[in-house]
Amino acid sequence: QEPGMHGIELLTGFPPYFDMAPVSAVYKMVADEHPPLPEEISPELESFLLQCFRRSPAERPTASNLKVHPWILKHSQKVRTLSLSLSRSLSLSLSLSL
Repeated sequence: QEPGMHGIELLTGFPPYFDMAPVSAVYKMVADEHPPLPEEISPELESFLLQCFRRSPAERPTASNLKVHPWILKHSQKVRTLSLSLSRSLSLSLSLSL
């Protein structure tokens, strides 16, 4: 469940149930099937988060499975492309300044 909790915190800036008293938050964590998901997330991200929040560890995907989830693959390609582009720009800038 950790990746899902961290994902929600990265998306919203706050951990799930941050605005509740500690005892109430713990109750909600146990009672709710999953924490409230941020509004307006893509279906792929919703799928990723819901997989992370499966209660039974036997049903929860492994890190290896999550690495190949469509949402991760879609965004990891964007990060690789951006990184390659930045690397090329930096190399070009350095070569021009020499």
